[in-house]
Amino acid sequence: MKLELKNIKHSEFASHETFCYESNLYVNGKPFAHVSNDGQGGADYLYRDDRFLDGEAWNKCHALVKIHCEKEYARDYGHEWNNPDDGLIGMEYMLKGTIETACHELMGDYLIRKDLNKALKEPCYLDNNQIVSYNVSSKRPNIFDQLRRQLEKPDLVFLNELPKDEAFKMFKEVA
Repeated sequence: MKLELKNIKHSEFASHETFCYESNLYVNGKPFAHVSNDGQGGADYLYRDDRFLDGEAWNKCHALVKIHCEKEYARDYGHEWNNPDDGLIGMEYMLKGTIETACHELMGDYLIRKDLNKALKEPCYLDNNQIVSYNVSSKRPNIFDQLRRQLEKPDLVFLNELPKDEAFKMFKEVA
């Protein structure tokens, strides 16, 4: 099952404790729901998309999406080591995924992709978990080879040269 957000409207200045946004949630390429959050730390609002006409079918689809999210967006928060005050020794913390956690992860990925696209306008690479960029256009001919020679790093791989998904994974780790 593929979940994606489309028609995203995000407000950075209004995002305080959570993302302030509005979007349409699509399931397997079809409109499913309108989702939004006011950015004040509360839960997401999820409303059936008007294009999804059959209410009973929407409820069944909603149940399937919830089951999918419980597995795919579950998070392991590790262990509580020795905390005698709470009586929790070696207890694992596992949080089930929800549609809300899925939407927040998708929203976070959207914002990271937006930052990546901005960064890729200039030659950039990762060095010790930091993004290094140069104030020249990445569209300039032979710019990557010129920078490799200038930096004396012939094996240097620029994010601009990688496939978008691979560059995104690397960028997300340091963003």
